Amino acid sequence: MSFNTKLFLFWLAGVVIGPVVRAALPVAGLWIYAVWVGGPVIFWFLRWLDSQPAISTRYTHWDIENAREEGRQQGYNNGYHNGRNS
Repeated sequence: MSFNTKLFLFWLAGVVIGPVVRAALPVAGLWIYAVWVGGPVIFWFLRWLDSQPAISTRYTHWDIENAREEGRQQGYNNGYHNGRNS
């Protein structure tokens, strides 16, 4: 996500949240706080979200498949299925 896109979302968050808070609050002048607070909150959340890895675990699809196959090779008389879980 480019900086210009993030800046636009920062502005958009203030524009969208501002009138909502302004309509909800009896004091109309407080809408500016929604712009000042809502914009940065969404901006930093998107920045944090952008920094997260696409896959959260270190295990790949093939690691999981291999573990499943090893479990199948063990059969049901040992390992996890040792009679207590059947």
